[in-house]
Amino acid sequence: MTKGLVLLPAILMMSFVVLGIGLTGLLIVFTLNRSNYAIKLSTNALSVSQAGIYDANIKIIRNPNWSPVGCNSSLPLNDGNKTYVLSVGSNNAYVCVEKAGNKYTVNSLGSVLTQKKQLKAKFDTDNITNQIRLESINEVQF
Repeated sequence: MTKGLVLLPAILMMSFVVLGIGLTGLLIVFTLNRSNYAIKLSTNALSVSQAGIYDANIKIIRNPNWSPVGCNSSLPLNDGNKTYVLSVGSNNAYVCVEKAGNKYTVNSLGSVLTQKKQLKAKFDTDNITNQIRLESINEVQF
């Protein structure tokens, strides 16, 4: 009779330990999947932002005399502060192009669901050959 009384709490204790290990494993897998998904979205947002920079570069090369509608690059990029919106699949790149002399400053904000990445590129025009060159491209932290 005492064997049965001792066996029941032991089985219950082992069940709680196994259940705890299982739930901990499930929580770890869930957290890792969310983290990997956020990394994927962030990478996609960076690619969309790069597409905006390359699109602006093509527009500048095709028309070196292009005077884009100015936007304030010190303000965050959004629907109200942009030169144009580039659709990349189901995602958007908000592109802001500013011209000062022979230099162009291009800001591109790639937006994928909840993740956003912004790149800033500077282009220079050669006075003699009219060749457009990329001076720098940097990620803007916000």
